[in-house]
Amino acid sequence: MSNFRKLSGSVSLLFCQRLIDLHTEVSAGLFDMPEHFIALVTATITSTKQLGMGDRACLDTCTQMTVGEGILVGNTAAGFFLVHSESIDNPYVASRPFRVNAGAVHAYTLTPGGKTKYLADLKAGDEVLLVDFQGKSQT
Repeated sequence: MSNFRKLSGSVSLLFCQRLIDLHTEVSAGLFDMPEHFIALVTATITSTKQLGMGDRACLDTCTQMTVGEGILVGNTAAGFFLVHSESIDNPYVASRPFRVNAGAVHAYTLTPGGKTKYLADLKAGDEVLLVDFQGKSQT
């Protein structure tokens, strides 16, 4: 079953074997797409479960992302979720379109050239792949 829990303003996702299998199938053709396009599929979260506390990574970029843009984050290199930037106002803080509350520090993000990097290992100057809801990407 797919699970997520609100963690100090961020959303952490764990996903079931069925979703892992689906994303594995999709990712097999992921890099056959044109260089600046990532094939995205829709997934449905069917239930939630409280998981406890954990550390999270917040990624500040040098790009003002728009509504619908974020980064791809996953617990395995075979499947990712699009995690939206803070480009939408909410009642708690002003929008920060350069930021993504990316998730747990053990998670991966996709970087240019189809490589992955742990969120915890990102440092100033590292490039990450920004992706919009239609799959258009940029660095």
